[in-house]
Amino acid sequence: MLPPEAKLPEGATVEVIPEEVGSKENSAQAPTMQASMECVLDRLYAIFTESREAGWDGYGARAASYESYLEAKRFIEALPARCPVPEIAMDPDGEVSLEWYFAPWQNIFGEYRR
Repeated sequence: MLPPEAKLPEGATVEVIPEEVGSKENSAQAPTMQASMECVLDRLYAIFTESREAGWDGYGARAASYESYLEAKRFIEALPARCPVPEIAMDPDGEVSLEWYFAPWQNIFGEYRR
């Protein structure tokens, strides 16, 4: 799970959802934020810029929300150094998703809404 000192921005939601991880790398063995902060923020920005126009996914997705990008960025910057690096994705509703894969059947997902 996320360390207790990781505070969620107002309006952010996180829930633990049982899901088979399959080939996903175990986050406990993944790089931590201490060594990867700049890379994670660069990846977040790249995903945001690739998704700024409606229909970016070829299936009518909403344009990426700048507010969602900023909330995700603030959350990432607040993560403690020992926290595993999250997977970052843009959802078709224009919101940023951060995901941590732990043991099979236990994952943490955070979605940042406008």
